[in-house]
Amino acid sequence: MNTAGLSREAPPSRAQAGIALWAGRIAIGAAAFAVGSALGHAGSPSQLVLMAALGLCAVAGAMAQVRWALVTTLFLLLAYVPDTLASRSSAHALIAILLAGALLRWATGRERFTLPRELIVFAALVVAYVAASLGASDRPAAAAETLDLVSYGAVVALLMVLLDTPAWLRRALWAVVAGVGLLASLAILQQLTKNYGSTYAGFASVLPDGDAMRSAGPLNPNPFGQVLATAAVLAFYLARTQPRLPARALGAAISVACVVAVVYTQSRAALIALLVVAIAIALLRGVRLRVVAVAVCATIALATLVLPQSLQHRVDSLSEIASADSPTVPDGSLRGRTSENLAAVDMWADHPLLGVGPDNFELHYQTYSATIGIDQRAEQRGAHNLYLESLAETGVLGTMAFFGVLWLALTGAWRARSRLPGRDALLGEGLAVALGAFLICAITLHSAYARYEWIFLGLGLAAGCLARRPAR
Repeated sequence: MNTAGLSREAPPSRAQAGIALWAGRIAIGAAAFAVGSALGHAGSPSQLVLMAALGLCAVAGAMAQVRWALVTTLFLLLAYVPDTLASRSSAHALIAILLAGALLRWATGRERFTLPRELIVFAALVVAYVAASLGASDRPAAAAETLDLVSYGAVVALLMVLLDTPAWLRRALWAVVAGVGLLASLAILQQLTKNYGSTYAGFASVLPDGDAMRSAGPLNPNPFGQVLATAAVLAFYLARTQPRLPARALGAAISVACVVAVVYTQSRAALIALLVVAIAIALLRGVRLRVVAVAVCATIALATLVLPQSLQHRVDSLSEIASADSPTVPDGSLRGRTSENLAAVDMWADHPLLGVGPDNFELHYQTYSATIGIDQRAEQRGAHNLYLESLAETGVLGTMAFFGVLWLALTGAWRARSRLPGRDALLGEGLAVALGAFLICAITLHSAYARYEWIFLGLGLAAGCLARRPAR
């Protein structure tokens, strides 16, 4: 039985007892809110009774085994199970139940939590979101985006305080790669069987693009490729940390499945990220630069033989841009992204301190696009750059806090690489490299599915917190 974090101190003082009482009340209220949100989507009395019972069991389970509840929640969120089988709000209800269980354990003295200092930077980001929301043209959209940040911020906090041993960090990473690996397997199955008419209960979908059918999972092809590339790195490193052959084989199989699924997404950003991190992994493992260069050339040559023609055409369009004499971007998708990036810069120039408001870029895009004059699409568009999106929507204040979180996550994972003992050090290295893959993709992708962004960053922050703890 796990005894990490159990309190063995003297009975709490009256002030501590009062704080615990109110914490318990807040936790019960949060759990009731979560269950009530789920009940609101029920359509019959029998569904109401069933969902109420399930909600109570979920709160009790989260309180009894909060770390296993966190691991299970990670799997469900990464596999997009709540959203696909129920609704988007059910994911937040799940997080609220998990948070309620953790707070109840603390309120009853079964757990001691020390809030990490990294949460100060995250709190600053929340404040920046709130301030930017006040001046947003679409305040409801800005408020919803801010609430999403708070909800996933709760997951980030729980990752930092509950993953307090290398074993729990490893279990959390297995949950992440298992969830993404499930989506990758369904995408591969759909492509091999060409069963494009079925969405496999909503977990696998495709987006027609010319003569190609791009795998999108439950998301969209490009964000799906970003998540797959990140999980492929994590699964590779998990395989390296396992002492037994079956676990190593499972990690390797998930990593390969994610890479194959990336090909089916036809995401250029994800393929580039995989190539970059593969080079980084080789150099970190001590492979000579000469050997790496030969391997890269061989990989590119092999890719021209095995990659689908539609994907090769998408990749070739990148070289056309580099060699084009005309200032006009030949690829329509890339031309649109150029316009979106320029619009983000212009929005920030007009609103430098607080931006236009969270989730308000799309609302303003057409106004700026008309001035830029290179994108003829009359539709709302995202920024297609996570960093420029942050500048445009939350200004300098929000972007400084956001970059602070990125820095803490990356340096925290890297610190774990040097301080965790034995094979566990590879967990820190794997998280740092995986975050690198995610952030490379973010150069051409905005925060359309913030859940993955914050869970991956939260794992990096958790690794950093773990590296500061004394060995057990």
